[in-house]
Amino acid sequence: MTRRPLALPSVAPSLVVMVLALLLACASTSYAAGVAAGSVGTKQLRDRAVTTAKIKPGAVTGGSVRDGSLTARDLARGTVAPPSVTVARAVGDLPETQVLAMKNLRFGFACDATQRLARLVVTSVSGRLDRVGNEIVRSGGTQSPRSVVNVANTLTVLGEPAPAGLTASTTFEGTIQAAGSPAVRVTVGLLWSPSSSTPCTLRLTATPTG
Repeated sequence: MTRRPLALPSVAPSLVVMVLALLLACASTSYAAGVAAGSVGTKQLRDRAVTTAKIKPGAVTGGSVRDGSLTARDLARGTVAPPSVTVARAVGDLPETQVLAMKNLRFGFACDATQRLARLVVTSVSGRLDRVGNEIVRSGGTQSPRSVVNVANTLTVLGEPAPAGLTASTTFEGTIQAAGSPAVRVTVGLLWSPSSSTPCTLRLTATPTG
């Protein structure tokens, strides 16, 4: 009796491709599972391989950033609010004295005990000084309408002479700008208090807007 060779079943090429793909996927998973913690660092990553979309929200904190690695150029405009500076002084007789410098602006404070008034003079050292946008001026006691005077490169916030024995105050809120510099938002409070040994009081807050 003659034996006939066994006929092998035909295998579709697509099935072969599917099996090979499955084997490769399993091998890749096994390799990834075998990567030791900390073995993938900066040197193993291609440039721009990690994008914002691939970072989980909250994954990067201040502790994750190396000191000095970020500069102002790395931050989007407006991301960090500009710092405010506050100056508070209470003085007796005082000739005009600089108390703050910011964005080409110089702030000078003076107290005249004889005239019973305090004043703040802001000077632009780069040319013209402009007043930008709306302003608020408040006063208490005897107050002249000319409590804020702008001439060329100076702005004077003036507490007008107070009646003898009485308290007078002036508050100015506005935005000023020296030529070629970012604007600065300022709040000025001037107080004349006759019962104090330091009758002139200044409270100044300045915030750059850019």
